[in-house]
Amino acid sequence: MICLKFRSRPRSGRSVGLAPILRRPRPEQPRSSRRQPLRQVNATGVKVEHGLRTLLETEAMFVVLAASIVLVMVTILVLYETLRLTSEHLAELPVPPRWRIVAVVLAAFAGHTAAVWIYAAAYWLLVLKLGLGAFSGVPVTSLEDCAFVSVVAYSSLGYGDHAPVGHARLLTGVEALNGLLLIGWSASFTYLAMERYWPLHGKAHAHRAVTAHRSGDGELGRKPLFPPTAGT
Repeated sequence: MICLKFRSRPRSGRSVGLAPILRRPRPEQPRSSRRQPLRQVNATGVKVEHGLRTLLETEAMFVVLAASIVLVMVTILVLYETLRLTSEHLAELPVPPRWRIVAVVLAAFAGHTAAVWIYAAAYWLLVLKLGLGAFSGVPVTSLEDCAFVSVVAYSSLGYGDHAPVGHARLLTGVEALNGLLLIGWSASFTYLAMERYWPLHGKAHAHRAVTAHRSGDGELGRKPLFPPTAGT
């Protein structure tokens, strides 16, 4: 006679068999080890992005530096040619000495105005169009605004309406130094012109008086230049 014995159920009502053994979960890897490759990829991407950004910033700086050198050379040549032409043709002007001095001042002013507009065109191209820098404060959106920024930097006026940001600081700093040198240059040229033509005011007046005295026309022709003193 064969007897079959069955395992009795526990009192808690839960069956005990092979299911718990078969359903035993596999050992999982720690979360840190699963996230490590993802973190490495993110770190590599950040390094590559930072390297590209640094490279672009360096290239932009060299572009602005090269543009500053070109602008300095161009403005020096413009003012040099202006003063040279003024010096060559000033003696040929059929005007009194005072108007020659005025012509020198106007020529220097024209040379500085041309330099200011050259820098304004550079701001418009490099900052507004190419995005190499920016200006904080009052918005700079047109060539006229760039001209105002240029004249403020060129003359070292410093209103404070516009503040350069980024690579624009290098450009405005170079313009301020360039403007200081060119303004001093034109001032020395004006001084030399005044030293040459200023004494001619008295000589021209004396020449007109002598001519009027010899011709006998007008009141000056009838009066002696050096009237005799009493008792002579």
